[in-house]
This record gives sequence, structure tokens and C-alpha cells, in this order.
Amino acid sequence: MIMAVVPQMSMPLTRNAGDMAPNARPPLAGGWNSGAISIARPASASSRSHPGTGVPPEDPPDERVTAVREALSNVIDPDLGVNIVDLGFVRAVTIDGPTAVITMTLTSAACPLTGVMENQIRTELTALGCIEGFRVNWQWIPAWRPADITDDGRDQLRSIGFTL
Repeated sequence: MIMAVVPQMSMPLTRNAGDMAPNARPPLAGGWNSGAISIARPASASSRSHPGTGVPPEDPPDERVTAVREALSNVIDPDLGVNIVDLGFVRAVTIDGPTAVITMTLTSAACPLTGVMENQIRTELTALGCIEGFRVNWQWIPAWRPADITDDGRDQLRSIGFTL
């Protein structure tokens, strides 16, 4: 599988009030029209396995990844009123040094609320104290689909009147 990732700048957890409009998206690395896209290919199973065994190594779980994912459960989609984890928007959380890297999507690449959600993410992650910043890698391929919603997310959507 080939995955296109549009790079964005890492964002510190704190910022000055005049740095960015509340729902403005941060510019892409190199500017809005730089056209910079990186193509990531997953490593083959043989390159990730223990020598001679073909079995992938077990990485110990990073407690910071768990903490970030739990904090993201408090970030509410402003349109739907359900958290972004249960809506299936959060695809991956990794830690790169002191920075949380969140790979996520939305129902539409044209959603004007990415800045609002990034501000909510900043608020939730600031309270953790185990990371210094975060970066959201917006991933549009594959597109979000209703099947990405968790069972809890479906229950929440049904309780507010959605039919799934």
C-alpha cells in the first residue's frame, strides 16, 4: 500500500495568542503551494523481523502513546458532538522524541474545522506533561468511511438521532 502524507509543521503545546486565527490551518512545510508530498511505503515483513525467524519484534508499548490516545478521546467533533477517536478519525499515534505525531482524517478534506480540532488537541495534550508538542498528519487516502466508527461512536450517534 502506498500512502500519501502531506507534511505539516510540528506545533508546540503553547503559543502566543496572535500566532494564528482560531480556525486557521497551519501552512504546509515550504508554504501553501509548495507541492511537497512524501510517499511512505511500509517496511517489508522481512526487514522488520528478528534475524532468521521471520517474526516481527514486539515493541514495548509507549505509555505516552496510550496517554495521547486517551486525551484525544476528549476532543469532540464540533459538528457531530462525538469524540474524534470513536468517530474513527484518529488512524495512528506515534511519538517522535518529545513530539506526538497524530495521523488522522476527517469526513471531508474540505472540512473548515481542522484548526478548531487542532486547538482542542493542543488543550488536551497540554495537560499530559509527557510531550512537548504535536503534529497532525492529515491523511485523506484512504477516505474516511462510516465503517471506521467504533461501536461506542455508533451508540453515541444513535443517541443523538443518527441512523446507522
